[in-house]
Amino acid sequence: MSQKERILLIPHAPATAIRTRTGELALALSSLGQAVDLFRRSAQDPGLSKGQKLRWHFKEACLPWFRYETVNEFLRNIYVPTLHFHTGMAGYWDEVVSFILMKMPYRLIFSAAYDGLPARKNLSQRKFIYDYVDDHASGWIAEGKLDVAARVESYVKRQMATADQVVASSLVLMNLAKNKYQRNAMVIPNGARVKSTRQQVFADGFVRTDAEPIFVGYIGGLDSFVRIDLVVKAIASIRNRGVDMRMSIVGWGPALDAVDRYDWLDLKGFRQPDEIPQLMREFSIGVVPFTLSSFTHAALPLKVIEYGAAQLMTISSPLEELKLRQFPWVHFADLTVDSWIDALTFMMEKKWSQEWDGIVDRFEWIESAKQLLEAME
Repeated sequence: MSQKERILLIPHAPATAIRTRTGELALALSSLGQAVDLFRRSAQDPGLSKGQKLRWHFKEACLPWFRYETVNEFLRNIYVPTLHFHTGMAGYWDEVVSFILMKMPYRLIFSAAYDGLPARKNLSQRKFIYDYVDDHASGWIAEGKLDVAARVESYVKRQMATADQVVASSLVLMNLAKNKYQRNAMVIPNGARVKSTRQQVFADGFVRTDAEPIFVGYIGGLDSFVRIDLVVKAIASIRNRGVDMRMSIVGWGPALDAVDRYDWLDLKGFRQPDEIPQLMREFSIGVVPFTLSSFTHAALPLKVIEYGAAQLMTISSPLEELKLRQFPWVHFADLTVDSWIDALTFMMEKKWSQEWDGIVDRFEWIESAKQLLEAME
């Protein structure tokens, strides 16, 4: 396939920011000269009144069926009306959108969808690559939403069966694709903007010092499976021993409801991606306190790579993917306060080794994009 032929990328969450796996891959592909359209849906701002939502829907209904937004020379966002996404007509409109998309002259369609747009139809000589990014059904099962899980499982099964090729974001998902769906998957791992993150963190000759306070940092969504409360309780206990340890939490979500508030706990809320490297300058240790489930075991959390790009020692729950990866900057802690006390105390004394930079470099998004180009061919 010619490098210059335009391809379509469909994210697993097209209404979110471009800073998702598929969005980052699209940006990286465009930097390599590959022409890309990234499928998007407009998102309502939170907190709108019923009247404001109605006006938003009306405006969306009046927009052209497909509209393009130029990101750079090779990358465009392609938007479709999103009225259906909020009105219970999703099934009907997704069929219509899918039908039109499949009639457009893309030579390749790369999809990470787990719901919504139906599996490919009438692709003729086009190639279809399915990106297995999460064990989505198990996540819904863990929340007790069995009907949603069944629908998602059926959808993913159809996508797997019709794909010309399957890629996976983790080693665990590669094995799951083989055992659950009988499909061999090529691993294209999650990544980070390693070079730019490192440059921003260590700009102006910045060097981390051993002096207190010791800052523990978390960056990312705070869904119910994030046990940030255990980390906060562990830090409170360590502070009672006379250690000046503090915490910054970048993000928002329901997991914060279980967190006690302290004057040494800095809740920074949602921040734009470009702000993250500067925020990580104050961190001493990064944390990933996920509960253990099929969903989280299969994840290669982007924040682990971002912490590595910022040369941060990291503590994580014993996630299966991270155990397989054996990243030398990652230490594991069970989901108990005592375990996190021990882990934080242990990691206070650990320092980054410059030889680990080479390991992190392999997870630059541009490297993942090069692997994707190989898969396309």
